[in-house]
Amino acid sequence: GLLAFVGYRGTVEFGLRASRLPSGRCGPTLLLLRVFGFQRRTEALFDAVAERWRFRGPVLMIAGTDLAMRTVTPGDVVSFMSGRMKGRCIVDKEQVRQATAAIDMTMDPDGRFRTTKFFCQENTWHATLTRLLDHSDVVLMDLRGFGESNRGCLFELRELLSHELLPRTLFIADHATNVALLEQTLRQQASDLGAT
Repeated sequence: GLLAFVGYRGTVEFGLRASRLPSGRCGPTLLLLRVFGFQRRTEALFDAVAERWRFRGPVLMIAGTDLAMRTVTPGDVVSFMSGRMKGRCIVDKEQVRQATAAIDMTMDPDGRFRTTKFFCQENTWHATLTRLLDHSDVVLMDLRGFGESNRGCLFELRELLSHELLPRTLFIADHATNVALLEQTLRQQASDLGAT
């Protein structure tokens, strides 16, 4: 049994070392955006993309109930059980600045980077998103089910264009995505900004 465990640990350590970046250097940061309200498929997307990305660089996201089961940490559990979860929510612009300045870009001992989630209120998520775009190298935006009622996604699309991140954004769409609205929003915003 002991020899089997040693063999297992050696194999895991070798695999982790082979997948790490040199000297624990931080790779590109991924910002995950999505249409909220689709827990099962959002979890599947997170499992397929974000978990693998963490071997290359950090993942950033605005917290939501759709990924609560995938991103819960011991600190979240302690905060919830002690009734201090509300204190972790970003309530003003100064907290936005502090939270984004404290993003952990270091590699953990298991060879993965962290997923950092931001708990926002209705009046702070716009400012938080804008700061996260400044920290992001690439963006994955899940627009399955996107339509006119998704005002948050419309704001995110405009900010992606104004931050010149559109060329480094991958959109996921399906039959329920209002592609015409997506194209119209991007065209209108590009026109407003004088972009091509």
